[in-house]
Amino acid sequence: MNRIFFLTIIFTSALSGAFAQDSLITRSFNQYIHTDFGFGYRRNDLGALNTALKDFGYKPLNENFSTFSLSVGVSMKRFVFHSEASIFSASDASIGNNLKATVEGHSFGWAIGYSVVEKPKVRFYPYVGFQSAFSHLKVKDQTQVSGWNDLLDTPQRNFTLDFVSNSLDLGFQLERIIPIVNGRNDCPQNASFATVGIRAGYLLGLSKGKGEYNDQQINGAPRYAVQGPYMTLFIGYGTKLRRMNWKK
Repeated sequence: MNRIFFLTIIFTSALSGAFAQDSLITRSFNQYIHTDFGFGYRRNDLGALNTALKDFGYKPLNENFSTFSLSVGVSMKRFVFHSEASIFSASDASIGNNLKATVEGHSFGWAIGYSVVEKPKVRFYPYVGFQSAFSHLKVKDQTQVSGWNDLLDTPQRNFTLDFVSNSLDLGFQLERIIPIVNGRNDCPQNASFATVGIRAGYLLGLSKGKGEYNDQQINGAPRYAVQGPYMTLFIGYGTKLRRMNWKK
């Protein structure tokens, strides 16, 4: 955990060193569309699920998640609008009694930000957004069987419990902008660029979903919402939106 935040500080410092550089890409009066791919880390608070498991003598779940995401955004003056789809998963944890369990899922969200620092090659903006998550608690039975008959006759404790939740997304994005030089046959008005940066923040659970099995809410099942800090490293591509003047 400490290593991750130490690397984050180094990465952020390296990007910040570009503040004084010059370029023709980023200007507050321009409009851009951009997309990026990211991978990162998320710490999910699984307190409600772990408490429910502990009541039956089971060990806690793994709360460290890896994430992969795709984000698409539009910048208008200093305002930034972006949407994101991501998948997240944690490694299996042995919870006892020959059972392994994990939580995984996917989410969709959107956010709006405002560039408080907008240099030619670096941009920094805080944002606020909303995220809907579809999480799955998967429990796998590790009991060994001797054969086909034993497999059919032995009750298997494999099941998936589904949760739908909503979270408030509070975060910031720091990105390094790298101009892409036009080719000889490209339109001289093209203004494309690559980006590399970091996105970090905190998800605050707004509504907790009750566990469902086969689309049916289970009596006594715990309620859960995605909540906790996250960090994403990303690489992307963007281009300036040009206004076309049509002649009559």
